[in-house]
Order: sequence, then C-alpha cells, then structure tokens
Amino acid sequence: MADNGAPSREEVNAKLEAAATRTESRFENVSVSLELRFLSIDGKLDKLAESVSALTASLTEVKAENRATRWLVISVVGAAFIAITAVIVAGMAVLWATQGTATSASESVLRVQDIRRASAPPYRVSLPNARR
Repeated sequence: MADNGAPSREEVNAKLEAAATRTESRFENVSVSLELRFLSIDGKLDKLAESVSALTASLTEVKAENRATRWLVISVVGAAFIAITAVIVAGMAVLWATQGTATSASESVLRVQDIRRASAPPYRVSLPNARR
C-alpha cells in the first residue's frame, strides 16, 4: 500500500489480473456447461429422429395391414353374398321341382281315381227296409 492509504499500482494490477482470471474461468465454465447442454440436446434430437423414423415405418406397416384387412373383409362379404344367392336359387329350384312333382303326383292320383270310377260298377247302397 502506498503512504496515503491507496493501493499501489502493482496491487491494483494484481487485483485486476485476479478478477480477469476469475471472469475467464467463469466464462469457460459457462461455455463448457452450454456445450454439454447442446451435446445432450443433440443426442436427444438424434433419439427423437430415430423414434420418428421407427414410428413412420410402423405406420406404413399398419397401413399395409389395414389395406389387406379391408380387402379380406370385402372378399368375405362378397363370397357370403354369392353363397346366400346360390342357396336362395337352389331353394327356389328345389321348390319348383318339388311343386312340379307334387302337381304331377296329384294329377296322377286324380287320373287313377277317374280310371277306377270308370271301370268299377256303380256303387249301390242297399237299405234293409227298402223295397225292390
């Protein structure tokens, strides 16, 4: 210290040097901290990009599966419609054939009855008290 109580030039310079060193040290610490943060964020962004890529691939697979499922449903519904139509047509054919056979059978029965009536002697009822 100088005689008048003021610090000497060397002391002031030493204090300024110490303050400058502390400031540079703090600046380097902040710089390293920011660099670590950016590296951390960069790593997280890389992971996020990988996740988005995986989700995109998964979504593409799901869309393909949905397309296949949609065509399967359309095919099954179409096949069911064709099968139901075939059953209805077959039922109508059986009904038509059966009705034709039933009509033929009833006509045959009527013919047989007509033939029996024509060939049989007339039926006479004899009453016990009837006079002849």
